[in-house]
Amino acid sequence: MSTFVQHKETFTSLIRPFLPPNEFLAIMRSCDVVVVGSVALAMVRPIAFTPSNLDLQVPCDGRRDLHKFLLKHRYRLNSFSNDNTGSTVSQICSYSHPSHASYISIIVSRNKSSLTPLFQSPSTLQMNFVAWYGAVCLYPELTLQCKGLVQFDEDEDGLFLHKYLERGYTFLPQQNAVGHFCASQPRSLRSPVTMIVGFYNPDQTRLAMRNLDVIWRLRGKCCDSQLRSGLFIDAYSHDVVEIHSSSDIGP
Repeated sequence: MSTFVQHKETFTSLIRPFLPPNEFLAIMRSCDVVVVGSVALAMVRPIAFTPSNLDLQVPCDGRRDLHKFLLKHRYRLNSFSNDNTGSTVSQICSYSHPSHASYISIIVSRNKSSLTPLFQSPSTLQMNFVAWYGAVCLYPELTLQCKGLVQFDEDEDGLFLHKYLERGYTFLPQQNAVGHFCASQPRSLRSPVTMIVGFYNPDQTRLAMRNLDVIWRLRGKCCDSQLRSGLFIDAYSHDVVEIHSSSDIGP
């Protein structure tokens, strides 16, 4: 079995408790859905726990089809929120299933990129995603060492980070340099340090990603005492989003 097939098998085994893998991969491709959270982390580095929920991100125009897909598979909408979601998220929806305790969360982007909400994550440890063609880790130099660089203050997202601390992960403050980069410098999805765990051979993966590139800058402080805003730029649509958490924006 090739490495690429093994990667895809790993993903299908993680998805199977929630949804039929092949059907889900098809909806991922047609609606530009990406998987984030614990399942995405498990794809780039083995984890010591079994994900009990599935976190999905979808573009602003993809929620309806994804909602229908979940209803088809007997999921029920439990909650829906469009309040205090930060600058990148328009809606957060939570679904449960009558036959098992796991649940699915949908994070709806404010624009046509499903990736935008990823850059509102509290740390770089959560900046991983799985698309239909494979998994992508944006900060492998940290994530593979079970470390994350904090983007938002702990009093904003401390409870969210706490569960990772309990599982042995470490969070670092932003400093002048981490590895080979300064946290204040923009990075790109096309950067050579980006880690791709492909489901297909490299040529097919490059073809799948040919129209995808984003540039971002982390929010926070490192080289000076000034708090800088985070930024997200879609290199193809030219959308520019300033990254704020819900506490930045206020109620």
